[in-house]
Amino acid sequence: MFDASPVALSIRSADGEILQTNERAGELVEIVRDADEATNETQIYAPDGELLSEAEFPFNRVVESGEAVYDVEFYVEGAAGERRWFIVNAKPVYADGRVAQVISAGKDITEVKRFQRELERQRDDLERELDEVFDRIDDGFYALDEAWKFTYVNERAEELLGRDESELLGRVVWDVFPDTSETMGYDAFHRAVETQERVTYEEHWASLARWFEVHVYPSESGVSVYFRDVTERKEREQELKRNEAMLETVGDGVYALDTDGRFVAVNQTYIDMTGYSRAELLGSNGAMVTGEDTANELERVQANLENGGDDVTTVEATLETADGNRVPIEARVSLFPLGDEQYGRAGVVRDVTERREREREIRKKNERLESFASMLAHELRNPLSIAQGYLGWAWEEQSESAYEEVERAHDRMEEMIDMLLFMARGSAPVANRETVALFDAAAAAWDAIDGETTDEVTVEIVTDRVVQAEPTRIKQLLENLFRNAIEHGDAVTIHVGDIADDSACGFYVADDGQGVPESKRETVFEAGYTTQQDGIGLGLTFIAQIAEGYGWTYTVAESEEGGARFEFTGLDANE
Repeated sequence: MFDASPVALSIRSADGEILQTNERAGELVEIVRDADEATNETQIYAPDGELLSEAEFPFNRVVESGEAVYDVEFYVEGAAGERRWFIVNAKPVYADGRVAQVISAGKDITEVKRFQRELERQRDDLERELDEVFDRIDDGFYALDEAWKFTYVNERAEELLGRDESELLGRVVWDVFPDTSETMGYDAFHRAVETQERVTYEEHWASLARWFEVHVYPSESGVSVYFRDVTERKEREQELKRNEAMLETVGDGVYALDTDGRFVAVNQTYIDMTGYSRAELLGSNGAMVTGEDTANELERVQANLENGGDDVTTVEATLETADGNRVPIEARVSLFPLGDEQYGRAGVVRDVTERREREREIRKKNERLESFASMLAHELRNPLSIAQGYLGWAWEEQSESAYEEVERAHDRMEEMIDMLLFMARGSAPVANRETVALFDAAAAAWDAIDGETTDEVTVEIVTDRVVQAEPTRIKQLLENLFRNAIEHGDAVTIHVGDIADDSACGFYVADDGQGVPESKRETVFEAGYTTQQDGIGLGLTFIAQIAEGYGWTYTVAESEEGGARFEFTGLDANE
């Protein structure tokens, strides 16, 4: 270990005899000997440049004092004027209470000294450069000592603070600017000193009508304060906030994607539409909510826009929500520049579920109207033919009964037209209601069709129920039920009665005719359903629509006699 040490080691007796040295010590001795030969005398210098006397040599000091000495620095001048630096530690070894030997450890620190001088030079250069930089920069900089006194102020700080450096240096900042003792800066400066951590804050200086970003850097000797004018940035932020507030008031979803197709902005409506949180969306690929096919389509749309297509393109697609639902949307897509001929994509997204539902309803209604028009033309032929036939007879014979048949036919046509117009409007709630006795309505309905049939038909009306309805509509409902029973039986008995128990409140119309097969009971109320060769299948549809308009529940079942039993429940208990 002694020989392998990179430090020069030697052991001498108290009278100066060298007892042992390592190889590194021999090298240092040669360096000193070469210096001696160059000057013809031993010249060892202390760091201050004074010659080191023999009494000041580490070995002699240890022998003289009996105590160790540490970090003794000195240098020698080489033959070429090269200065070599050394550092030595020396420690005594005692025997019989006296210094018997001295162990010395020395090291050549010439390179360390050279590096130290270079650092000092760089430090000086840096200080000069910093002074120049602080005077050239557009931002303010000043320094305060531990007593809050100005020690440095650059030109920009002089301009912004409205004071010359000569007015500030050596003065306490709180004395020069007493109003600042109640600002964010006062708390920030003291917090920085207490925590010895940088503090950054932004504050509006009313006197300058400007916003500043301030950085306070603490040290043991005070604080350095760097502040920059951020008024333009704050104004942009406020503008962004205004734009964001405007976007949040828009009823449609708004998003923006970067060049990689990842979300960089979304408004709350878009968040609500997708079911994802803002954190889940931002940074995620747009395909997460559109699916790969739609994402590819939107990429093609963007390529078209980039190649000089329209400024805005409308795309219909499907949005896949976080809970797995698929929402039909319409998106207006446009591009915004990101530099280097790169573009992001922005979109305004509208949920068109209700619109498509309305479109389906309109199509359905148009189809219904078209169907009803065809049905009306077909259904009117029969009473019109009857009216024309009886009208010719009336002209020839002047028969009163013929005129009555013509009038009956015209009444039937008017009733059919009214019925079809009612059906064309759909199952809208009926507002005009009054109290109607069910018995009276059933009797009037039977009187209206009694002359239309030659079959043996018996009607039994046993009810004291009253309903809130339009008299005409409840009469038409019962007429159609009676006609339906007559059409499906030769000799028919029709019963009209009440339903009144704990679970239902209503009435029924039953017959002993053919009945309705169980497999057909869910379809008999659909428009166009009929079992008659010359029928058009509107009677039961009309019945269903009237019931729905009043909010009643309607069903068809088998009567006790094996025929059909139509039940209407959901009437108010006081009806």
